[in-house]
Amino acid sequence: MLIREAALDAVASGSERITKKIMNQIVLPRVSEESYRNKRKRRRNPPPGQDGGAEAS
Repeated sequence: MLIREAALDAVASGSERITKKIMNQIVLPRVSEESYRNKRKRRRNPPPGQDGGAEAS
């Protein structure tokens, strides 16, 4: 959502570049931020057996 909004703002402003300044001006809905945090937690702490590593023999 952040990239999409930044791209729209970049095109609307005529710069056609996504910059840190543009990204810092984007206000995301709280639901989006909470969803992102939850996904990061799941990636850092995968359930046992789902870490992508090989099982011990």
